[in-house]
Amino acid sequence: MKKITVMLIVLLILTLSACKLPAPGGGIPAIETTATSGSQSAAAATATAAQASEAKASAGKVQPSPTPTQPLAVTATPAPPTPAALPNATATSQPQVTYPQAKRVEFKPGSDSATVEGVLNGSETLVYVLTAKKGQTMQVDVWSPNGDVILAVSGASTGQALVSAADKKDTWGGSLPQDQDYYLSLTAGNGQTSYALTVKISPLGSTAAAAPSGTLFDPNATYGKPKYEDPMTGGSLMEWASPETGNLPDNNSIKLNFKDGKLYVTGKQIDFSTWWFTWHSPKDFYLEMTFDTQQCLGSDAYGTIFRGPEHLAGESYGYVAAFSCDGYYWIFRLDDADPWDAKDLISWAKSDAIKTGANAQNVLGVRAEGETLTFFANGYQIAQVTDDEYSQGRFGVFVRSSEEGDYTYRIKKIAYWLLGEK
Repeated sequence: MKKITVMLIVLLILTLSACKLPAPGGGIPAIETTATSGSQSAAAATATAAQASEAKASAGKVQPSPTPTQPLAVTATPAPPTPAALPNATATSQPQVTYPQAKRVEFKPGSDSATVEGVLNGSETLVYVLTAKKGQTMQVDVWSPNGDVILAVSGASTGQALVSAADKKDTWGGSLPQDQDYYLSLTAGNGQTSYALTVKISPLGSTAAAAPSGTLFDPNATYGKPKYEDPMTGGSLMEWASPETGNLPDNNSIKLNFKDGKLYVTGKQIDFSTWWFTWHSPKDFYLEMTFDTQQCLGSDAYGTIFRGPEHLAGESYGYVAAFSCDGYYWIFRLDDADPWDAKDLISWAKSDAIKTGANAQNVLGVRAEGETLTFFANGYQIAQVTDDEYSQGRFGVFVRSSEEGDYTYRIKKIAYWLLGEK
């Protein structure tokens, strides 16, 4: 009986000892964890769950659950990189983008403007680059024979598009937002074309010209469809041609020529005011002409004459409104040409609404209502005078060369609205 009792005791001890062995492949049994370690494990589990939840949100997908014996190491899946911005990108901020083949615009010492010329194939894009400072004012204008080269301007570091190719503009001007390189992108239309790119930047520390103020005037919104619009294709040639010869003028003083859907006007004598009338003779009207200055210099001037005499009337008179290459305007009344007799209604005056330099585009507007004459530059009213000397008559073109050689500008659009008509 003693042997049996001893054996039973031994078997009982062995059985109790076996209950404390770890299960194969399992973790540490809970019964072996102290209260302190259990509290730490709970905190770790809570932190781990929070990290996992944050990782899922950041990565945008569910991460696999770790096994109990492994530490939780979470690495958020990075978002795909943003593509480099093109010069015509519309986003306000993009990663830095570079164009190794971009041609740098060179400015001559002491000059604040530069013009580069070249040829583009159909649909080709060419990129120029220049460095400028925050707060400087930049004016960019692109000229091409058919007006089909599109401009885009963007910051190299920010990718910010100041003007996009989608805007289909050939000009941009404004204050620069940051110290950086700026890309100027030119994109041609369907065919091969020549172009001229003109860039003007205010010197650092200078005071930029004030932006024009006031409400933009839109004749289409105010008056509707124009009474007359020149097709500028040569179809209106007889409206400008000499009745005697049937040809456009080409004499010692002035030359007119239709080409590329534009009317080219050349003044041949230095400091000599020259004009040429069409046969249109409106009374009260709003007249608008869109000019390309081409290779103008200094006070080379272009504009319109209106309320002039009938053909072969034996008189020369009318009102003249002109812009100069350096941003001035001039309003005078011509009473006779032989001998010269004219009265300044407004002597040469500066206007920030007039774009300056070569290859700039400006819209000159004239509203003549009785004795009140109002003048506009690119939609901004710049002057108004009262004069009752002439109430009706023909209108035409005006040119004055101030430098050596001829001065030629071109007109892209001529339209007028008759006032008081329904």
